[in-house]
Amino acid sequence: MKTRLLVIIGIVFGTIIPSLVYGLEIPMTADDVIENFDLIVLGTVTNVKNADGNPPEFQIDIEQVVKPQSFEGKTITAIGCDPNKNYRGTSCPSFEMGQRGLFLLSISGNEYVVSSLSSVSEPRCTIEQYLARYRGLVHDFFWTQDGQNDVFFTKKPVAIHYLLMNHDMKEKDYSLHLNAHTGNSVFSDVINGAMSHCTAFTEVTTSFVPTVMGTYGFDVKHNDGGRDFMDYPLLIMAQHR
Repeated sequence: MKTRLLVIIGIVFGTIIPSLVYGLEIPMTADDVIENFDLIVLGTVTNVKNADGNPPEFQIDIEQVVKPQSFEGKTITAIGCDPNKNYRGTSCPSFEMGQRGLFLLSISGNEYVVSSLSSVSEPRCTIEQYLARYRGLVHDFFWTQDGQNDVFFTKKPVAIHYLLMNHDMKEKDYSLHLNAHTGNSVFSDVINGAMSHCTAFTEVTTSFVPTVMGTYGFDVKHNDGGRDFMDYPLLIMAQHR
């Protein structure tokens, strides 16, 4: 007896438009963030010094220290990244006076340097809410069938899961377009929703039923605060038993 079986042999690959790498460049969890940076503070930018051709300098008033807990300073001066360089396609972030957020800093020589992974927003979010956004950097697009993601059968619903990041953690509406195709589109769904203040991400789900064996592709497109669309192709191989 032959059973039509779909086995995922590849996960997300392909091209991610550079302007979107901000949220995807380094897979991390909240524990990774705490481990990998020298100083992590919740604070507000109170002064910005810009010099042509040089990285900006930020003064940050500290509200709460995440790491190290022995740090007792009330303010910190930190350097931004070089405005003339990109990191893995990521533009140097720009922080403005009055912005509040979680600042991730590394020591370089005798200076603190602000990481581009720092989360800045205006709402009065807690440290726990800021750290929650890094969960979305681990797996932002995945598939399940009957609660598992090892083997996929035809004629049974395949659930598509997408973690939509809220980079500035402000209240906003979103519109997400999920698509499945095998050369031609076999499934398409537009999902509209809203994210509340201090929500780092939301999980959006939909499902479709594959009817034939073959190579399926998947992509998701959305406009997030003026960012370009992103595509996520997925390679699936069909096998006979």
